[in-house]
Amino acid sequence: MNETNYIKLEFPSRSSNEGFARAAAAAFAAQLDPNMEELGDIRTAVSEAVTNAIVHAYPDTIGRVSMRLRILGGSTLEISVRDWGRGIENVDKAMEPLYSTGGEDRSGMGFTIMGSFMDKLRVRSTPRQGHDRHYAEIHMPPDEPAMSGDIYDAIRLAKQGDREAAERLVEENSGLIWSVARRFFGRGVDPDDLYQLGCVGFLKAIDGFDESYGTRFSTYAVPKISGEIRRFLRDDGTVKVSRGIKEQAAKIRQARIKRTAHRT
Repeated sequence: MNETNYIKLEFPSRSSNEGFARAAAAAFAAQLDPNMEELGDIRTAVSEAVTNAIVHAYPDTIGRVSMRLRILGGSTLEISVRDWGRGIENVDKAMEPLYSTGGEDRSGMGFTIMGSFMDKLRVRSTPRQGHDRHYAEIHMPPDEPAMSGDIYDAIRLAKQGDREAAERLVEENSGLIWSVARRFFGRGVDPDDLYQLGCVGFLKAIDGFDESYGTRFSTYAVPKISGEIRRFLRDDGTVKVSRGIKEQAAKIRQARIKRTAHRT
C-alpha cells in the first residue's frame, strides 16, 4: 500500500512522555476520521507499547524510544514503537498473557492488550539491542459489501421483521463483524462466542440505524458491535473460561458421577 502521510517522534524513556506519545498518536490518526472508541483503542495500544519500552527496555537507565506512524492506502494506520534497550530473550514467551519481567506490580498483559486493540501485532527483538513493536489497524470502516440489492432496502426489510433479510445482512457483513471481534481476542472468550456477540451488536445496529442522518451503515455498526462485546466482557467478570475448558470440565464431572455410581 502507498504511504500517504507519516510522522516520526523520538523521546527519552521517561514515564511523563507516555501521555505525550498517546496524545500525538491520536492527533495524527484523527485525519482518518475515526470514532471516539477507535481513538481510545489507539491511545490504549500506544500507551502499552511506550510503557513497555520505559519499564522493560530501560529498567535502570534512561534511553531512546522512537515512534513512527504511517497512513497506508488512505485507510490503514501503521504504528511502530522502537527502543534500543536490553531487548527480549524469548519473544514468544513474552507475548504470553500474565508473563512479565517487570516485577509483581506489572500485569504482564501489555502485548495481549496491544494485540486485542490492533488488527495486527508483530514484535521483533535482539537481546541487548532493543526491540520494536509493529501494529496496524484499519480505522476507516471497509466499503459496504456487495449485495444483490440496495443495502438500505435490506435494512428496511430487516427493521420490518424480515428474518431472511436480517440473516443475509449478517452473512454478507461477517467480515466486518470478525474484524471488530478480533480486537478482543486473548481475553479468555472463545472467538466464536465473540463473533456471536458481535452479531447481536450488528442486529441492534440494524434496529437503530437511521439513514436520514446520511451516515454509512458500517460506520454506525462498528461501535454497536464492539459495544456489545465490551458490555459482555465488563458484566461477565474479568476471568473467563474458554469453551474447551468448560467442555473438558463437564466430561470430568460426568466421569466422576459414573465412577461414584459404579462404586455404590
